[in-house]
This record gives sequence, structure tokens and C-alpha cells, in this order.
Amino acid sequence: MTEQILIAGVNRIHNVLLEDLTIEQVLTHMVDTCSFCIKNQPPGEGDEVIIEVDGTRFFGGIVDSVRLKRSAGTLNIWQVGCQDYTYQLNRRLVVETYENRTADWIVKDILLKYGQEMFTSTNIQAGAPTVEYICFDYLLPSECIKKLADYCGWEWYVDYYRDVWFFDPIAGTQQAPVTITSETEIRNLAHRLDTQGLRNRVYIKGGTMLSDPFTYEVKSDGNSRIWTLPHKPHNLSLAISGSPVIVGIENVTEEATVGYLMNYQDKYVKSSSQTATPADGATLTFTYQYDINVISMVDDFESQAAIASVQGGDGVYEHVIHDTSLTTIEAAEAAGMADLRNNANPRIRGSFETEIPGWVPGQLLAIDLPNRGIQNAFLVQKVSISPLTPTVWTFQVEYGGRLIGIPDFLQAIVSAQQTQTSTETQLLNKFIYDQDLFKVTDELVVNQVELPFKTEKSVSGIFDPNRTDLIYRVDSTVEFQQGQLAGVTASNGSLTLTSQQPGNRVITLDLSRLGAADQTKISWDAMAGSLVDEPFNAMNPRWVNLYASTPGLTTFILNEPTATDGRCLRVSGGMGWFYWNGLIPYQPDRLYVIKARFRQTVDPTVGGPNCYLGVEGVAADGVTLVNTVSSNNHSSQYYYGASGTALTATGGWQTFIGYIRGYSSTINNTPTSNPNSPGPMQNNVAYIRPMFIVNYADGNGTADIDYVVLEYPGDVTVETNLSQNGGATWTGWQPTVNGGSISGITQGLNLSNAKLQVRQSLSTDIQGLPRLDNFNLTVEGAREPISTIGSLFHVLPIDAGPLPRVQISTSTDGITFSPWTTIQPGVTVEVPYPGYVKLKSRARIQYFNSKMPYDETGVVCDGVVVS
Repeated sequence: MTEQILIAGVNRIHNVLLEDLTIEQVLTHMVDTCSFCIKNQPPGEGDEVIIEVDGTRFFGGIVDSVRLKRSAGTLNIWQVGCQDYTYQLNRRLVVETYENRTADWIVKDILLKYGQEMFTSTNIQAGAPTVEYICFDYLLPSECIKKLADYCGWEWYVDYYRDVWFFDPIAGTQQAPVTITSETEIRNLAHRLDTQGLRNRVYIKGGTMLSDPFTYEVKSDGNSRIWTLPHKPHNLSLAISGSPVIVGIENVTEEATVGYLMNYQDKYVKSSSQTATPADGATLTFTYQYDINVISMVDDFESQAAIASVQGGDGVYEHVIHDTSLTTIEAAEAAGMADLRNNANPRIRGSFETEIPGWVPGQLLAIDLPNRGIQNAFLVQKVSISPLTPTVWTFQVEYGGRLIGIPDFLQAIVSAQQTQTSTETQLLNKFIYDQDLFKVTDELVVNQVELPFKTEKSVSGIFDPNRTDLIYRVDSTVEFQQGQLAGVTASNGSLTLTSQQPGNRVITLDLSRLGAADQTKISWDAMAGSLVDEPFNAMNPRWVNLYASTPGLTTFILNEPTATDGRCLRVSGGMGWFYWNGLIPYQPDRLYVIKARFRQTVDPTVGGPNCYLGVEGVAADGVTLVNTVSSNNHSSQYYYGASGTALTATGGWQTFIGYIRGYSSTINNTPTSNPNSPGPMQNNVAYIRPMFIVNYADGNGTADIDYVVLEYPGDVTVETNLSQNGGATWTGWQPTVNGGSISGITQGLNLSNAKLQVRQSLSTDIQGLPRLDNFNLTVEGAREPISTIGSLFHVLPIDAGPLPRVQISTSTDGITFSPWTTIQPGVTVEVPYPGYVKLKSRARIQYFNSKMPYDETGVVCDGVVVS
């Protein structure tokens, strides 16, 4: 057997202590290592090490560590550590951006530019998926290639001859040198089963995506000029009685240029001031898309059946993935399938030792040992090589039952999406080093001529909102713990009550650095307050009676002193089966309460006096009903407030209440008056709406309805208190509107000595506790105008993350400025020159102002003479 250990090109096998030599080969892109002890002269860090046995290369790499292990007289023993050639590949940093190139083309380009002419690309497989966009900002080449491999579900490594492999792992897997049977010469076989982390049904809860176009129609009453939508709209269009109209964005579009304005955050459309009110009876047709949650589920039925046969039951092990970067059903299912591939079957780990050569990680190993219950194929994950004798080498082989190190091909969809969301726009500064040689050997005279161009000029700067604005965001437990807390506590990123008593949190903010005020805004999310609050003071067309055409039935508003607001809805002579014609998005983690107050004033002579109170379930399409048995029917809905309760004329007013939360496929349709045991909805319910029935079934009595309320339990209010003299005196607490402005801070107000207090108050009743989340407060200071030096202007984000919303206002004289207009980062717009601009953004941005051709006045250079 011919052996050699080349260190810096010299065979030093006789100096190496073979008993301390170990080579560890691991899967694909992971770095292989080698360690050994050598006597006398040590190698230097960076020296090349090659180990070959009978012409087979067991290792090739670079020394990365040398230390003195022990010393005896003049004899020194050195411990040497080595890495494979990935160590050399990472000597340079990659600064590149690629668009619409295949991954294999990009890998070859990286090797060509950064491989130092040391690495070859013979085994870079063609046909890799196309990468739409990827950016490498001073990354190691190995990190770049790993990103590309993750992007398309491929693998890569550097072999012991400095050739880079980039390949589809599904295309071809090597077989192990032998099949393990009872006759195979191996020893110390260890084989174990681990069910930790086992799952074969995965739920995926992603971010949000846009729904299919949704149509919502409203009949004009001839008076209303604002119409509330069921959702926050995207891509909205409006037609009135079939005629399209132009809709702008409130506070963005100049009102005089459009007929109607949309407010996305508050979900309404209103008429512009110059637009006439639609005629009574006109149909307003709103068509738009809205955000819906990305939720999916994947199963491994083969795994479930196999486990059920061993353990009994259905064999299902469930798991959930939370990943808001998944914004399509396809990406969510891809992530779920990738998780199933790695976790749907019990993990198997094993190892053995042998002197049979030819083992490398990534091989498929077949084991046929029926007497030990092992009959399957496994993946070789790691091979440790060490000499048993000078002529015999031992291979310690570790294998597993999961394909660790070989990424799931489906992961490509997820990786591509995640890469795009984080690198949509990025500015790279790249330094190019080269040498230019210039030699003049003769005299050249050129006649003076006028140049066909003018020189141009550009400037750039940074706009930082933290210098001009107060942006106060609270969305974590630590942030809600700040300030003065009385009867409230911060937990799970929210503010909640500590008991059934009201409480509040007060925080004081310093506005003195802002100078003059511009605009303000305050908003929050609260699990409190009414969703539908119907006092029945007037007939409301949102309530639809399924039995409105019943002969003899009358419904009207009755003046009634014993009713809560002095009026109630009377249903007489027939059955009233009402539902609220609207859609309320159902969030299963929140607690809802349905309340109503009914009475029977005349007992029926025909039919029944029974009442029902609850909610209807509606599917994600906004049309299909989902009752307790998953049918598209108004009957058998969720009667959690009252279910067939008989009313009598002598019983007077009765109050009904029921609680709702969560999902279940099995519904026990009975009242749920205990907030600790709320009633669930069917799994495919996306919206809910209140409903009630009186005079059931087909009763001819008379029933009164005082009110119907659907709400989150409790209440949340936010107030502000302004001081303009550093806190010496205060104007007093003023209420705020969610999504509105801050009372008392008007445009141009001097804030040089101002402070602002914010009080967040929570209250409750016996039904439950409210919760405050995602509090945002912004006070914008006056912007300093930026003088323009040219007509071209664009901005770019500085910090990573989603593209910020940027607004610009322009002026020709620095006094009168245009309305704020949204501009897209990276898109050039024209601005007045000479003139001024002002900027708004919630994130730091860099702005660039440059000249258009021939903006320059006067001649800069008349000609050039070269001699």
C-alpha cells in the first residue's frame, strides 16, 4: 500500500504520528476537517495538506491551526488542524448583483471573478433554476453559493482537487460500497430510533395575500356621503349605477382632481367636496381585493398509517409553522411539505466501524439485518478515517434515516420568496483595483472645437425622520412596561388589566426638539369595543328578515320607556328571522360576546314563542354560509346566546349573552354564557355576523328587541394632555380617535418647550378583559426645505426591510408648497429647478438631486487642446 502525506508539496508521512491522524468527511457543503500530530518541524498555517492512499485522495485542504502539544527534551510534538479547500475559496468577498440568471451561471461567474484562478468548475451542473434577483453585499463566496443552493434546492461542495460541485441532489445518489448483511465485516453496530420532533400533519400559518376581486354593493339613501367597507381595500374601483368614477386616496390625491376618496386604514370611501351626493336608490358598486390570511395544511398519510399500525389510534402527530414571509398558498404548502420530508418519520441514527474502503458522505446504505429488525436504506452522513495500522485504515461510518444535508426541492419556492422580500432595493459600493498604463510617443495637435455636451452636477443627502419627527411605537412587553402603570400590566406584547377594576398607563413624551408642528397621527389595535351595536332607534336596512314576506307580519320601531334607549324593534304577527348584512373578519384567538335583550308582549295563539340569538358563519368568499354542520344554510347556525328559549308575556325583558372563540370541527350548539367556556366556530369560517329569531316557529305573537350587540369584552380609550411650558401647566385630558390626529397640536404650533402625556385606559365588566396592542403615535416637525440644483430627484432606502412610504412636497419660491405626493424609492421624478423640496418618511432614506441635460446655463468649457 502506497501512502503519502504531502505538506507544502513534501511527503512527511514518516514524521506524522499515525495513531493521532483523523479525517472527518461530512455531507456536501459542510467543511471536511483533518487533524494529526507531527514531530520536529511544524508546518505553517496556510500550508497545503494532501493525504493519498494507493492513488485515492482521502483529504486535500489547508492548515488552519498549529500548536505545541507536548515536548520531551529536543523532541517537539505539534497538533495540526486542517480544513478542506473551502478555506482558500473564502479569501475574497463577493460584491455583486444578479438578475434573471441561472444559478449555475452565477456560480461560474463568482468563481471566475473571485476564485483567484485556483478553482475549476468542471462539476457545476447545467440547468439550474433562474434566479430573478439576488444581491451579495460583501459575502464570502461559500455563503453566496450556499444562498444559491438554498434558492433552488440544490447542493454544493469543494472537492479535494479544488473543483467546485454544484448539483441537483435528486438527480443521482451514489450507492455505498457494500450492503450490510450478517456476513459483512463490520463491528460495533449501533442503531437507535428517536421519535422526538415527529410530525405527520403540519399546519402552516403564513402572512397575508390578496383575495380574488370582491364586489360590495350599497344603495344610496340620497344623504350619505361616506360609505364604510367590510375590509381594507386594495385596487379599488367604484361604479355608480353602472358608470365608473375616479377614486383617489385620501391625504395623498388632490381632492379637486377626483370624484371620490378612499381611506384604506379606516375602510371607507367618501365623496369629494365638489362631488354631488348620489341620488336616492342609486347603486354604488365597489370592486376591490382585501387581505386574507395564508393558512394551509399538509399530511403524510403513509406515515400516519404506519404509526397507527404500531401505536394505535389515527397515528397523527400535529405541528404548526408560523412564518409571515409565506404570502402564497403554494409557498405555504411547499414549506409544509419540506417540514414533513424531514420530520414525518421517526429519526434513525446509527454507526459502525469497518476496514472496507470506499465510504463517502451522501451515499445510500442498504442494511438487511432481519434478526435485528433493520431492513431499510439510510444516508451516510459522516465518515471518520484513521489508520488502524500503517497499511490498514479504519472507517467509522455514521448514517441516518433523514436526508439531512440534501435540501427539499420544494424549499426553492420558499427560499426564492424570502430572498426577494429582503433585497428588493440595495445600494452596493464596490471597489475595483487595476492598473492603467499610458504612454505618449508623439506630438498630437487637435483644433479647438465646441463640445457637444454640457457638464452635469448632482448632490445627495440623508433624510432621518428621527431628527425631525417624534415616532413613538409600542408593540412589545418591555415597551408597554415603561411609564406609570396603575391596575394594568404588560404581557405577551400587550397591555392588559390586572383585575376586574379599571386601570391605565401614562407616558410623558418630550416634543421640544421638533420646533414647529406639522401633522400628527395616533393609532392602536385593541381587543375591546363594539363590532355591531344596534340600539334599534330607527329601522336599519343592514338587518335582513328572511321571513319579511310572511302575510300579517309587521315590523316597526316602537317608543318604549322601558327600553334601554327609549325605543325598540317590534315584530308582530309572524316570525322574525334576522341577520346583519355585513362581514366581520373572524379571528379565532380573540374572545367575542353576543348580547341582546328580548321580551314577549303578546303570546302566540298559533306557533311558538321561542327565541334564538347567536352569529352566522361565512366562508372566505364572503358569500357561502358555514353553519354548525358545515352546510350553506341560514339554519343550524351558532346559537350561543339563546337556543330555543321560550318567551312569555308575563316574563318581561330578558337579557341573553354568549361567548365565542376558537375553531372546532365538532360543535355543541348550546348557549355559552361562561367566558371561560366559549363556543367555537367551524374550521372554515372566515367571517361572522349577528343573528336572532323571535316568534319561532311560525308564531303569531308579538316580540320586542331592545338591542343586539356583538363586541370584544371591555373597553379601551386613549387620551392626550399637552403642555407648552415644559410641564408647568397642562391643557387637560382630551379624547383621541383611533387613526386620527392629536388634539391641540395644530400645524405651525411652537413645540420648542412642549411635552405630551398619553393615557391608555382599560376597563371591563364581568365578561372579560380587554387588550391594547401596536400603539403608534407620530408628531411631525416642520421640514426644512431642500434647495434643488437640478430637475431630477429620487430616493433610496438606507435600512433593510420593506420599502418605506416616501412623500414629497415641492415649491418654486420656498414659501408655497404643493400637497404631499407619494413617490416610489428608486424612481426618478421631476422637481422645480430652481426650487425647493420637502420630504416625509418613517424610515431613513438617501435623496439624490441631479440636472437634466442642458439644465446648466452658460458655457462651462469651450474646447480642449491636446499636444
